Amino acid sequence: MNKYLIVLLVQVSLSYYQVAEAQSKLSLGIGGELSYPASEHYIRNVNMGTGISGLVQYAFTESFALIGMVGYLKWPPGDEDIILQIGIDIPTISVKRTAHFSAFPILIGIKGYFNRGNIRVFGMVLVGTYKMTVEAQSRPAGYVDVAEVKEGRATIGLGLGFELHFNKFVALDLSGRFQFIPGFIDDRDASNYGFRAGLLFGI
Repeated sequence: MNKYLIVLLVQVSLSYYQVAEAQSKLSLGIGGELSYPASEHYIRNVNMGTGISGLVQYAFTESFALIGMVGYLKWPPGDEDIILQIGIDIPTISVKRTAHFSAFPILIGIKGYFNRGNIRVFGMVLVGTYKMTVEAQSRPAGYVDVAEVKEGRATIGLGLGFELHFNKFVALDLSGRFQFIPGFIDDRDASNYGFRAGLLFGI
């Protein structure tokens, strides 16, 4: 009887370990984002942006993981002064234009790890779409003119980062990437440099 009980306990322990191993391949993460505009037009219109993102990660081998990411980003406006020539006999006037940018990035991709251990360095490729909204305000001659544009643009991102594993189920996730977003408004580049700091939780 005792032998059967011992065997049963061993089998239950092994089953639990195997389930835990399988579950730890799947991770959920949450993090904060910083985004700095890369193109000249973008830099003139916005400042550094901030946001939040959620991440799902599945390690299908020891060296590679599939990732999916959804987030929200918002860039504080930068003011741009535009000089308008109204007519021949009328002097030029200065118009101040303010642009408010925000975006919902929806991305999928792959991580490739360069090493093993508690500190794992990785490279990543992300593709997807940026659902971007721009609200532009022009303030000429004492009135406000508001225009809003919403567009979705395909994007590809390349990045590097590392994971610092505190234990089997919790890790610090730090990364930086270049996100290429071509042809947003009037075929102008809306690319940006992104920096992300978050936590990964194995489930």
